[in-house]
Amino acid sequence: MVNLKTGLSNEWISHWINHKVTPGLSVCRALSANDEWCAELFMTTDYSLLQQEMFEQKIRDYVSYRVRTAIQNDQEQVIGKRISDTKYSLGTQDWQWFRYDSLFKIVKGKRLTKADMISGKIPFIGATEFNNGVTAYVESDKYIHQGNLITVSYNGSVGMAFYQPREFFACDDVNVLYPNFKLNSSIATFLITLIEQEKYRYNYGLKWTKEKMEQSLIKLPVRSGTTPDWEFMENYIKSLPYSGNL
Repeated sequence: MVNLKTGLSNEWISHWINHKVTPGLSVCRALSANDEWCAELFMTTDYSLLQQEMFEQKIRDYVSYRVRTAIQNDQEQVIGKRISDTKYSLGTQDWQWFRYDSLFKIVKGKRLTKADMISGKIPFIGATEFNNGVTAYVESDKYIHQGNLITVSYNGSVGMAFYQPREFFACDDVNVLYPNFKLNSSIATFLITLIEQEKYRYNYGLKWTKEKMEQSLIKLPVRSGTTPDWEFMENYIKSLPYSGNL
């Protein structure tokens, strides 16, 4: 355990005195009166902290959601088998940064009060960290997203990301990410694991609004200097336990 009095606090003081920048810990930046005075907003996310177990947990979370909601056939056994036996190294030091709006069209969800809700079969995605974001099931013929998309809470449980396999209604606390590339459940699982690494920025009541998200950066494996390596992302997830259930 880090001693805040003698450990981390001394490290912060040393960084401040020496103007040292460390991803996920410190940043040097001149701010104006119009900026939000929160250091975490301007820090660089430390992708070296990514571990295989983080991706495996997102697979298990999604598989458990499928079973609970009968998306997966009740007769189909949940297995720990991976799709591929090939082993992959993340190699985050070679990844490149991309703006969210270069990868996705980001759409803000719509407000639907409880008084206006009609019970139905369409998943209602709210700002929660549980149950793949589903907080209710509603009936609606407007503002329905067609599925195979990623949702991210920008209020409430800020930064919680989920893959939505079927049509859904997103509340106004949620951003819906429409990819400009071919998305599937494996690539989505890889991406939502990375998206959730940004949660530390929003611990002070700050919201990850559509406008902020469009300008935010995500670090991805690349096939060339400017092209994300979607094949690697898919194959990496397929090499992990339980990927056979995606």
